[in-house]
Amino acid sequence: MNNREIVNELMKLKSQCQSLINKINNGDNEVDFMNMDRETAELLTIEAFIREAPGCFSSDLVTAADMGYTLRDPAHAGLLMTAPENYTPVRIGRLLRKIDGVDTRIVNGGRRQHRVCILRDVDKYMMIPDREFYKEYNLQREQCNID
Repeated sequence: MNNREIVNELMKLKSQCQSLINKINNGDNEVDFMNMDRETAELLTIEAFIREAPGCFSSDLVTAADMGYTLRDPAHAGLLMTAPENYTPVRIGRLLRKIDGVDTRIVNGGRRQHRVCILRDVDKYMMIPDREFYKEYNLQREQCNID
């Protein structure tokens, strides 16, 4: 598959996701999640978690590992459209790249680098210097009781 075909496939997926999101937001209860492909269902799930903000999703700054814990938490099973074990940090990272308004930033913290996902206010957080950004990330982790 060449780059143009890949871009076309991604645009089709994005269009399908947006169409389903619009149906859900307009109260359409006829959305057939069983016939939806897995990736679309996973994208819709993550977007629902970002919108509803349970667990670590209430933070603007969070890692894919933290998101995985929240996505697999039985307390939030009602928002899931696929099996909880599908949400690994690597898979979540790949899905986040396809969601508009979400970005990732790598910062040094402690003795290692952290890949922090910015779920909201991307412009604001991209302008903050690394040290301040890492402090803000840790502050938000503490507020959400993320271990």
